[in-house]
Amino acid sequence: MIVVEDLAHFTLIKTIRPGMKIIMAGDKFRVGKYLEKSTQRCIGVIDEDSDHPYHQPRLIRSLKPIEQNHDLKLYASKNFKLISIGPIEFEDWLLMLCRIASLDLREKPFELPNSHKELKKVINLKKQNVEVLLSRLIEIKSPGLIHLKSILNP
Repeated sequence: MIVVEDLAHFTLIKTIRPGMKIIMAGDKFRVGKYLEKSTQRCIGVIDEDSDHPYHQPRLIRSLKPIEQNHDLKLYASKNFKLISIGPIEFEDWLLMLCRIASLDLREKPFELPNSHKELKKVINLKKQNVEVLLSRLIEIKSPGLIHLKSILNP
């Protein structure tokens, strides 16, 4: 089971790991609480929000990352894994993956803005466009998405 912050993270996980049970917690603090209370092995996915270093769930402050790669930090304990997407938010990370892959988000079939501010406004409204974009990044073997997919194994 994977616990995510919001719809954008839900779309990400649903696209790269279809068939996984996904729970939307609402924010990263609720993701942390869910992981702490869960009696079954699960994975949490949150934004790093490095622009607010003190605005972190207690859970993250108590753990040290065991792996850092492709702007993803992996934390782990006996009962859970926690993946933090950086450097700031999912939208920044997605834009970075697109720049590395030389994809223009404004072009068909994506038709998404290529600035953080504008992408953040529409990412939940244009969910299908985001799914197409993520599928394209998987198809071209984006190292960041391939790495995320590999660490999403329970």
